Parts: sequence; C-alpha cells; structure tokens
Amino acid sequence: PQEENNLRVFQEPTGPCILQINVKGLTRAKCVVINHLAQEHNVQVILLQETHQEDSNIKIYGYHLIGAIHHAHHRVANLVKLDKNAKHIAQSSDKDTTQWIAIEIEGFTIVIILPSYMHPVIYAGDFNCQHTNWGYRKNAPEGEVLAKWASIQGLTLLFDKKQANTFFSARWQSETNPDLVFFSPTNNHMPSPKCSVLSRFPNSQHRPVVTFHPALVTPAPSRPSTRWNFRKANWTEFTKETSSFPLKLPDPNSTDVNDSYSRFCNMIISISNNHIPRGFRTYIPEECTNLASELESATTTERAQSIGSALIEYLDNKRKQEWNNTVSEIDMKHSSRRAWQTIN
Repeated sequence: PQEENNLRVFQEPTGPCILQINVKGLTRAKCVVINHLAQEHNVQVILLQETHQEDSNIKIYGYHLIGAIHHAHHRVANLVKLDKNAKHIAQSSDKDTTQWIAIEIEGFTIVIILPSYMHPVIYAGDFNCQHTNWGYRKNAPEGEVLAKWASIQGLTLLFDKKQANTFFSARWQSETNPDLVFFSPTNNHMPSPKCSVLSRFPNSQHRPVVTFHPALVTPAPSRPSTRWNFRKANWTEFTKETSSFPLKLPDPNSTDVNDSYSRFCNMIISISNNHIPRGFRTYIPEECTNLASELESATTTERAQSIGSALIEYLDNKRKQEWNNTVSEIDMKHSSRRAWQTIN
C-alpha cells in the first residue's frame, strides 16, 4: 500500500493532436517556431501547406516527414512525431489541382479530400472557399460544392464563430476562415475532437490551427520514465563512489538476495542523482520569447508584420552565428571526423 501511495501516476495525452498551418513559404526560422508550437501543445501530427520546399529542407526537430507533394506552386507536407507509429496511405499526384495526403495514426486516418474510411477520419487543410457555414457572408460555388460533399459524407465541421478567424487579408483588411477541419465519426458514441485557432504566425497571414481528439482506447496508468542527461554526467565522481559498493553492501550469504539486490539498485539511483543531471530543457532565448509575446499582442497589421519579420530575422541570425561558431572550432589538421559529422 505504501508503494501504491508513493506511485506517481503518469498518463499520456489522449488521442492524436494535429497542428495545421499555411506557412506561406517554409524557412528554417519558421521551423523553429513550428517546433515550439508543437512542443507547447504536444502535437503528434503537423500538416503544412504552401511550404515551397523540397523534402530535404523540411526539418522539424522531433518529427519525421511522412508525406509531401511537390506541386509547382504550393507543395504540401505531413510530419509525424518520431515516437508515433504512422504510415503513409496515399496522396494525389504532383500535377493534380486538388492536393491531398492520407496517413494513418493510432486508428485514425488524417487526410485532405478523400472518401471516408471505416474508422474516424479527420480532414484538415486550406480549402480556400467561401460558405456561410464557416463564417463567410455569401456562398461561392466552390464553397457550396465543399458543403455538399461534407453533407453527403456525413462530416462534422469543427468551426466555432467565437474563436479567431484563421486568415487575415492585409490587402482587404478582412478576416476569413479558409483553414477548415472536418471530422467523420464511425458511430454516435464516438467523442468529437476539439479545434483551437492559435495566435499569429510570423510572416504568414494564416493562423495555426490545433485539432485534438480523445483516444479511441484509454491508456493504462504507468510510471514516468526517468530521463538522464549523460552528456553532463560527472563520470569521475560517479566511478569513485560506486567503487566503494562492496564495502556498503551486506553479506549476501547472511541476508536475503532480493534485499541485497534492492539495496544495490537504490545505491545506484542515489549516486546517479548526485552526479548525473536528470531531465531535459529546451532553451528559448529571452529575446525570442519577447518578440513572440509582442507578435501575439500586436494591435495592427503593420506592427504584426514588423515584429514577425524581426522574429524570423533574429532566428536566422542566431542559427547562422551558431553555425559559424561550430565551423570555426573544427580543426582539419588533426582529424576530419568531426567535420564529416557536422556536415552529415
């Protein structure tokens, strides 16, 4: 009972969480911002529209590219968290005017414009058409086709007029909702996902959208996994202290073997706590945090564009400075191994 009281129950977030954003051209600096949003909201799937980038340039830490479309003008990319099992199902060709990618993750199919499957389907993307169902003043022909298609497929639109609009036109000074999320449940007992529109994204008139769905299967409680930072461990002191183990452990011939083993494990953990840091931390420069806060609280479009450009420029300069520092420390006269490791 005492062990049960001391057990810290840890439960993974339920169901897939999806981040979608029309990035209007993906850059390394924007990848940093996307990674921050994904970590903040514990996102498993990232849907990017209008990346304008090849596969090799789409790199977001902690996520791998599972599908991409190399359209001549736009390009679409789907990324999935490294620790999640997902597979690519199908996608449209590069020349199709309507682009879609279908992936399967944790019993869900996540896709843009694709017939419904037997299990729940989430349709997300920049549909770019007008209809009163998602906040426009009139219905365009494309919007009527989309609304009719959604009705035939039995889809539910995740739209809340109380939330911020997903797109702001600087030219027309108007806000609309081209970025939509539809959901197709398999039965009436299926829980519905939740959709949230986030704050401004730098150098894009689109806002990021996060879609979260409860898990189809409730996960069992488990112990939290301990994370150790071995790169900063003091191995000298660790070795010195563990070398005295035989003097501290009881005689195995006179005590219970399980008791000796338990004491041994406790001593290892105790010494490790003294000389090996635990956990990890993502460092975010204070200047970057301040610019992000100013971007979120900007009251005018001109101010938001100015701060967004400053944030992207700051991240680009910071990355360039780190690269220059790394390259300057490489000495090809003694060994070329580090140079090749840096390049690869």
